[in-house]
Amino acid sequence: MAPGRKPSRTREELVAAAIAFADQKGISNLTLRSLGVELGAATTAVYRYFANKDDLIVAMRESLLLAATPSSIDGDPRARLVASAVSFRATVKTHPCLSQIMGLAALEGEATNGVVQATMAALVDLGLSGPLLVRGYRQLESFVVGTCAFDFSDAPRHLDERLARLQRSGQPEFTTELTDAAAIEANNELAFTTTLSWIIDGLVAEAQ
Repeated sequence: MAPGRKPSRTREELVAAAIAFADQKGISNLTLRSLGVELGAATTAVYRYFANKDDLIVAMRESLLLAATPSSIDGDPRARLVASAVSFRATVKTHPCLSQIMGLAALEGEATNGVVQATMAALVDLGLSGPLLVRGYRQLESFVVGTCAFDFSDAPRHLDERLARLQRSGQPEFTTELTDAAAIEANNELAFTTTLSWIIDGLVAEAQ
C-alpha cells in the first residue's frame, strides 16, 4: 500500500462498521462520510458500494435480519412465529439499531421480504386468511418491532432508566417487585413472551 493511502474496505466490512457505529452513536448520526471518517477510509470507498444512506441502511437491515433468522424453521407454525420473534429480539438486544432501521428506507431486500413471507406463511398455516391475515401480520409486526424498540432504546442505560422512572411514579409495586435492573429485564422478557402468546392465540381463536 502506498504511503498515506487509506486502506480499502470490503462491502461486508463497511456494513459491519456501520452497524457498530449506529449501535454506539445512533442511526441519525450515521452518514456515508461519517462512516468513512470512523474507519479512516476514503469516502469514495464507501460510495463505491452505496449510492446513499438508504442503500447503506438496507444493507445493514439485511445483514441483521439474516443474523436474526432462526437456524431451523421446522416445527408447527406457532413455534415458528415464536422462534422468529424471540430471535429478532435477541438480535435487537445485541444491536439496538435494528429496531430503529426497520421502518427506514423504502427499498427492501431478500432478507426483509423473507421475514414477511415466513410470517405470512405461518399465519396461513394457523388458519388465518383475508382481512384477518393482513391484520394479524400487522399486529405481530407492530408488537415485536415496537416493543423491542421501546425496551432497548437508549441501551445500555435503558434498564436503570426505566427502573428509576417507574419507581418515581410512587406505585408501591414498582418498588417491591422491581428492585433492580435485573428485575426490570426479567419483567420485560416475561411481558414480551406472554403478550406474544396472547396475540398469536387470539388470532388463532378468531380464525376458528
